[in-house]
Amino acid sequence: MQRMEKQEAATSLAALLKAQTAVFSFDYRGLSVAEVTDLRRRVREAGGKYRVVKNSTAKWAFEEAGISGLDDQLAGMTGLAWSEDDPVALAKVLHEGTKDFAAFQYKGGVVSEQQVDPQQFEALAKLPGQEALRGQLVGVIAAPIRNLMNVLEGVPRKLVLVLKAAEEKAAAGGDAAP
Repeated sequence: MQRMEKQEAATSLAALLKAQTAVFSFDYRGLSVAEVTDLRRRVREAGGKYRVVKNSTAKWAFEEAGISGLDDQLAGMTGLAWSEDDPVALAKVLHEGTKDFAAFQYKGGVVSEQQVDPQQFEALAKLPGQEALRGQLVGVIAAPIRNLMNVLEGVPRKLVLVLKAAEEKAAAGGDAAP
């Protein structure tokens, strides 16, 4: 690859990475073609992208995209995964990949311009996904309304129970007044 081609590759990669909320780097040495294909499919299903890159190209792209903190991770064979939408879903898939494929090792990452060490990456992968968080948020928002409805339904319910008890007492021959 000529120097000009390398710079064009770095520029196009930088343009992709600028819009991303999360970028993770991995050492994929030792993965078979079938395993890499399976990993790419999983990442794509999670809304992310995975690409094998040359370290020098990645350094130029990171510099051009304004991503710092991953330069020291660029040694050996490097695969980059990134997501524009949901970094948690991508982290879950990639974390599963590190468990499923022993050769697939986490190097480092950046989420919303913050470096992510291996412990933080694991914690990120254990968070609930966007859909689960949305469901929890809807539940929290709906709880006061549901509680208000229960309170408002309680008064007529008690009135009906009192009237029914008075009717049963009257039917039994007692005084109808409660």
